[in-house]
Amino acid sequence: MNFQLLNKLQIKDIYKNSVTKIQDTTLLLVKKDSIKKLVVMGNRTILDKFEGEITDLEEGALKICDLISNNAEILRDMCPFTKPVPIGMQSGFGFGDRLGNATVGHIKAVKKFKIIPIFAQQSIRELSRTGRTPQEVIDSAAWAVFEDHFVDGYGADADHLKTLRDIEVMANAGFTMFTIDPSDYIENRDEVIKHVVKMYNYLKELKGDAAFDFEVSVDETSYPTTAEDHIFIIRKLRESGVNVTSLAPRFVGQFQKGIDYIGNIELFRKHLVEHCNIAKDNGGYKLSIHSGSDKFSVYPVIGEVTEGNIHVKTAGTSYLEAIKTVAETSPDFYRELHNFALKRFEKDRASYHVTTDLRRIPDVKDLKDSELPELMNQIDARQLMHITYGSVLNAKDKNGELLYKNRLMKILNEYEDIYYKHLDSHLSKHLEKLGVERKQRVKFK
Repeated sequence: MNFQLLNKLQIKDIYKNSVTKIQDTTLLLVKKDSIKKLVVMGNRTILDKFEGEITDLEEGALKICDLISNNAEILRDMCPFTKPVPIGMQSGFGFGDRLGNATVGHIKAVKKFKIIPIFAQQSIRELSRTGRTPQEVIDSAAWAVFEDHFVDGYGADADHLKTLRDIEVMANAGFTMFTIDPSDYIENRDEVIKHVVKMYNYLKELKGDAAFDFEVSVDETSYPTTAEDHIFIIRKLRESGVNVTSLAPRFVGQFQKGIDYIGNIELFRKHLVEHCNIAKDNGGYKLSIHSGSDKFSVYPVIGEVTEGNIHVKTAGTSYLEAIKTVAETSPDFYRELHNFALKRFEKDRASYHVTTDLRRIPDVKDLKDSELPELMNQIDARQLMHITYGSVLNAKDKNGELLYKNRLMKILNEYEDIYYKHLDSHLSKHLEKLGVERKQRVKFK
């Protein structure tokens, strides 16, 4: 392609993987004044479709565009690989990107493995804590997929939906997988069925002939899902015409946020085998593992017992890789975040089941700068930072200005190569431990 146009505009930071040629038009991502932009060069009719600033030079015309929703919609039409799709019965792995800037790191991990990624995965609760909209989640995934030219396909999971309104806003944004959370009715099995059927029928009405993935989550309870309950739920849903793609039971042991499994691994294996057999005997839907981040001790069991017929969801672990990047590159700011998190922890832990002991976390004022990233290997510090993410992202000063979020995003933008490297390494470890088959590398002579 002709980079002379970009050179004349002093644009030197080009994401070369993004360069996409469509007939006589070229699209690519660049970084201009530290901000990512879409550049469109060539056909004037196509340029006019995008919102941006047009420049006419002797060599031709180009338009520099912000990464806004209208432009993302046009991008998805022109580059179908940037649009999420249902993944059906293929094994899936959910890479929750709470900040909207982690997906390129996720791509670097998943492109080495034979599994379908869910790059856009957010719950209504997460959206309220991050201050993002469903459309922003869908759009940020599309831009990342375009940036790294990931053409293997990905899904978008609207997680833990409780109301018809939840379904509507997520479906309108373009999500392709819908996880229904009937926990408000969990003490009455008949009410659970009634609620899920109502949600499913409304979703079918909204989607029309369009395909979608449908998950039922019964993991938001204080006790493990029994075989009897599992069988009752799935058979009643089948009888009601609900096509279940995956089901998330509550397993034995503790799946706490951001740390390894706590419990008897052999007992977990026995419980997992029981639920896998129920799934096989009732249509062959996938089992879904929620709070799947960092459960390395049981990943080999999950991979073996399910024979890879699984869906795993992670989210907080990617946010912690962002925090690790901050600790590594901006130690003073990390200390500021850490101390704020300590003040917020007791209040923020109310919506989580955790066994965090703040007394076991070293005092950051006693640690050298080089020692701060190691805190993300200490389980109590991990949960401290994980649980308080909403408070960190929403904290404001007396003038109503965000205290931390903008600085956090600026640091991750400046050090994105380090950030992506941490994400690649950590999420690759997840997929490796699950026993996901690696793609073969093409060797050139």
